[in-house]
Amino acid sequence: GPVYVGAIIVLLSILSLIYTKDRVRWALLIVSVLAILLSWGKNFLGFTEFFLDYFPMYNKFRTVTMILVIVELSMPLLAILFLHRLYVAREEIARNIKPFLYVTGGLLLLLLLMAVMPGMFNTFISQQESDFMASVTDPAQLTPMENAFAELEKVRKSIFTADVWRSFVFVLLGGAVVFAYLKNLLKHTVMAVILAVLVLFDLGMVDKRYLGTEQKGKGYTQWEELYKKSYPYQAGDAENMIFAAETGDKPELLSKVDSAMSEMKSSFSDDMKSTERQRKLDWEKFRMLNRYTNFRVLEQGNLTSSSYVPYFFKCIGGYHGAKLSRYQELIENQMVKGNSVIMNMLNMKYIVAPNMDRRTGEVTGSRLVQANTGALGNAWFVKEVKVVQNADEEMAALNVASSFELDPMSVTPVMINGQVVKSRMVLDGSERVQYVDMNVTQDLQLRIDTIDIPLPTQQIKPGEVICLVKNDTLGLNWAYYNMIDSTFNRIFTFEKTSDSGFNPAVQAILDDDFEENVTSTSYSGEGTIEMTSYHPDHMVYRSSSSSEQLAVFSEIYYPVGWKAFVDNEEVPISRVNYVLRALELPSGEHTIRFDYELRSYKTSGLMAWSASIVMILALGFGLFMQGRIKGDDFMGEDAETNTPGGNSGDKEKDIE
Repeated sequence: GPVYVGAIIVLLSILSLIYTKDRVRWALLIVSVLAILLSWGKNFLGFTEFFLDYFPMYNKFRTVTMILVIVELSMPLLAILFLHRLYVAREEIARNIKPFLYVTGGLLLLLLLMAVMPGMFNTFISQQESDFMASVTDPAQLTPMENAFAELEKVRKSIFTADVWRSFVFVLLGGAVVFAYLKNLLKHTVMAVILAVLVLFDLGMVDKRYLGTEQKGKGYTQWEELYKKSYPYQAGDAENMIFAAETGDKPELLSKVDSAMSEMKSSFSDDMKSTERQRKLDWEKFRMLNRYTNFRVLEQGNLTSSSYVPYFFKCIGGYHGAKLSRYQELIENQMVKGNSVIMNMLNMKYIVAPNMDRRTGEVTGSRLVQANTGALGNAWFVKEVKVVQNADEEMAALNVASSFELDPMSVTPVMINGQVVKSRMVLDGSERVQYVDMNVTQDLQLRIDTIDIPLPTQQIKPGEVICLVKNDTLGLNWAYYNMIDSTFNRIFTFEKTSDSGFNPAVQAILDDDFEENVTSTSYSGEGTIEMTSYHPDHMVYRSSSSSEQLAVFSEIYYPVGWKAFVDNEEVPISRVNYVLRALELPSGEHTIRFDYELRSYKTSGLMAWSASIVMILALGFGLFMQGRIKGDDFMGEDAETNTPGGNSGDKEKDIE
């Protein structure tokens, strides 16, 4: 939910600026105002851009509103300063009560105006919604649309005014409690308890909005069973098909998977739910697959925010709050444009599409969209090196130009960029293709739907011909042309006629900063190289060639921490194809190893362990010395009690 510190906290923090004497209040005010201004982001763009351009690390924030955490700290601190001042100088504040009355009254008046005239302080229809409504020109749609937006505005106003009245009540109550204390009607402990209850009640009411409180039996409808948190997905058809394909010729791997799953089954309790059992077994099954294989999967239509595919496989997408800028640039300039050769060099072997429940948003299964036979594997030899001067040239060198042909085959209209086509056309893949679907309804009315058809430019290879077809069972779908029978209505064929440009199987793009790492720009490309062991921090390959070769590895180049070794001798790593690694290998058979060895990580780990040991020893020594001191005190008291002429002598003197 949004940042909320509470209406009473706002009142007390404003009073703190007037009554407290500590100069730190101005520092807290400045950082609060600064954080609020920065949280406005594009609504105060010049100020935001100034910080983005000139303040180091500010551009690393994921979202501008994160900075409001400062306000969540500074305003309560101001409130605490005022309460402390109120406790130690109540009489002084009581004699100067006018600022208190002005602040409280002014805040109440502001809230009253917001409740009575909400349109003065807020807009309840966004600019995007207004633009959308203005774009509607059909009179039949315009009136219902205006009525819908009017109702939406009414609902939003009611929510806003309800919150304003709520804040009005809390400010009134909070001000009344402080006023009663100033007039000696309440003790300080009573005032503190009442204010604490009011603040907690205020915050709790808001917090409750963002927690599922609808009850279902003994629990709540939005409660989630613990095992679903740890094991959120169950493998679908696509995952099981990929598992079968990857383990079909690897009996040793199947044996390891079976052994791991058997061990997990032995830990199951008798009352464990079947869905929990299956999810845990799926997790173990694909954990073992990922441990002993190294390929990548793409979730169709969800390159940057997927959580489903990364749960089961290594993938080329997925979500992370901190992405490598080079990889993000590759996504934006190549991958989202459908450059299939980039997918090949990233060793993307499969495309998976999860099936989503539209009502709940949960994944209910999956289907295997495509097995990519063009994936280049973990490593390969190239024949040619193209040297470029900078990052712009390097990115441009990755471009691929493809051409396609579309041939209409149905009397039903097909449109390209809004124009009906009746004969074969040459495309570049960027065009908007639409199919005009005509159907007769049960009441004999003609219904016409214009359907956008995404072209599978990334999935097909040169020479392949696919066809958009329709039948009563499957509706619209793609099929290979030579596999279509008479039950399908052919809409149009789509063929990739050529690919030109970058080919990562034979060419590597090298920035001139790494030119000294290679001795040639031409190689035979003959030989073999394969991965023999994989760990995120340790990868081993084996190569064999009759001449010197340049090997490209489908792993991200990152200069900090990574080291490469050929037969245990360190060699320099080059960056190729904008994001990948490359090594020049001598002829013969060799073992190649990549290790991640960050010296600062090891040093900081050693320092942390050393500091922990010192703290434990110091704590133990302190406890030991404390025990000795207590023991000495006890022995001293005991000796004094039992010494002749000691306490007993004193008592005798007292009696005398």
